[in-house]
Amino acid sequence: MKVRSVLISLFGLWLIGAPWFFGYTESVAALWASILIGFIQIAAAFWSLRRSTGDSLPNLITLLTGLFMAITPFIQRIIDHKQLWIGAALGVLTILLSFANLSTRKQE
Repeated sequence: MKVRSVLISLFGLWLIGAPWFFGYTESVAALWASILIGFIQIAAAFWSLRRSTGDSLPNLITLLTGLFMAITPFIQRIIDHKQLWIGAALGVLTILLSFANLSTRKQE
């Protein structure tokens, strides 16, 4: 569970940096949504590190942030295919890792 939570926090860090990497800082709503969700994802991932079981609120939060990451590129109508698929893939990976954490019953 620890390795998965660290990976989820790294995906959140990527989400925070994505507006600068892909140049959409001029869209204030997209910029702040990316930063806010990234910080929430990182905080929830570190919070889940302190839990001994996976069926906890922090893992549900990371699941929701992963869902946000997976669908946002399609909602924003992103033209850059690299940005679209990287964002969607990391969102899906976050969802899968969160589901794996949710199924954890004891400390690894």
